[in-house]
Amino acid sequence: SLIEEPMRRLLAPGRQATIAYWPTAAMGLVRAAGERWLDTPETSAKPSLDSMAALIADWLFAGIVAEAEMIPSKEKP
Repeated sequence: SLIEEPMRRLLAPGRQATIAYWPTAAMGLVRAAGERWLDTPETSAKPSLDSMAALIADWLFAGIVAEAEMIPSKEKP
């Protein structure tokens, strides 16, 4: 697959579960986030289409940790 081949080159040997499940999990994340965004009423708090696409891409490539790093340390739990 388009995702599986690059993952095989990048991941350490023995990471078959990652290769087998990550693409499906990624599609689920994209679909669930997109559906939630579509169902969200238009408010100033709702990200624009471009912002939401960028957020999803960041989550896929960097994980949610990137969001946590943007929160000032006083606000972190």
